[in-house]
Amino acid sequence: MARQPHVEIEPPKGSPDILELTVGDVTIKRGQLVSWESNTCIVMDTVTDDATFPGFAINQKNAGYIEPDRLVVAMVGVLSIDCTSAAYEAMAGLKWASEDTLVADGSANTLAWAWRKSRGTVTRMQAYFNVPVLGKLFAVSA
Repeated sequence: MARQPHVEIEPPKGSPDILELTVGDVTIKRGQLVSWESNTCIVMDTVTDDATFPGFAINQKNAGYIEPDRLVVAMVGVLSIDCTSAAYEAMAGLKWASEDTLVADGSANTLAWAWRKSRGTVTRMQAYFNVPVLGKLFAVSA
C-alpha cells in the first residue's frame, strides 16, 4: 500500500496556480493526485486520467461531510510521493502507476517530473508538478 503523499511546495494563497473545484461525497487526502470527471474531482484512478488531471489536493475532503464542497487543487508544486522501485534522473517524466504512486514515463501520459536525480534505486521521491506546462489543460466550469 502506498504511503500518503506529502506536500513539499505549494503555490501561495491567491496564486493563479490554484484551482477550487467541485467535489462530491468522496474522501480525498491532502497531496493526492486528482482527476476532473463529470464536473467533479475524484482521486486519480487510471493512467489515462492525465487528460483530466488538474493537479494535487491542497486541502482534505472526507466522505460523509457536506463541507468543504470545493477541493483546493495545486497545479504547480512539489510532492514527496511513492514511485516504483528504480533509479530516476532529474526531470525524468513520471506518470500515474497506482493510487499515490508514480512510475517513469516518456510518453503522452506524463503528469510530473523527478525533482532531483535519485541516489540509486528509490521507492519514494520528490516529484515536480506543473500542469500548465503539460499543455493538457481542460475546460473547468467551477
